[in-house]
Amino acid sequence: METIKANRTDKAIVIDILSESFAKEPQINYIVGEGGNKEKRIKRLMSYGFEQAMVNGKVELSEDKKAVAIWRNHYSKKMTLRLLIENIRFMLDFGFKRLGTISKMEKAIQANYPQNDTFYYLWFIGTLPDSQGKGYAFNLLQPWFEKAKKEQIEIYLETSTDYNLSFYKKKGFEIYNSVTLEGVKSQMIYLLKKA
Repeated sequence: METIKANRTDKAIVIDILSESFAKEPQINYIVGEGGNKEKRIKRLMSYGFEQAMVNGKVELSEDKKAVAIWRNHYSKKMTLRLLIENIRFMLDFGFKRLGTISKMEKAIQANYPQNDTFYYLWFIGTLPDSQGKGYAFNLLQPWFEKAKKEQIEIYLETSTDYNLSFYKKKGFEIYNSVTLEGVKSQMIYLLKKA
């Protein structure tokens, strides 16, 4: 199965795939918080991820558009008018208190990234629920595994679910650290890398 580079017309499908894939994921639920309009905030988060990666990364879809991966260039800080508008919408939907919580979590995770080395960062990967377990995630990851091996660059990501942790370990990732979500004693974010 081939992967294709997403374009602007794919934004709605990317948001839908990721929103459905991450609806019950602990780290995402921590980010969006509880209460009314939770579904709207998940969609806003995925919209933000899409816009950020279109400028500072890559968005790739399975050929049949049932799965998506968002890769973020951690060091790129380019800004466009569209991304600026998305940032403003994100702030309005999440509020300043929630943004402070998200910022602390992001800083705790980013403190564990290599400071002077280039690396690939898998920000989001998701498959529509009725297509999960059929190899979509691996097909999206495989070209990056080959590219990283050829260039001798590590791939970084994080997860907060045991199922995903098991999947990534089978694909050669190892846990190099973890972060406990503030205010959630038992919830860990596992930081993984593939050399």
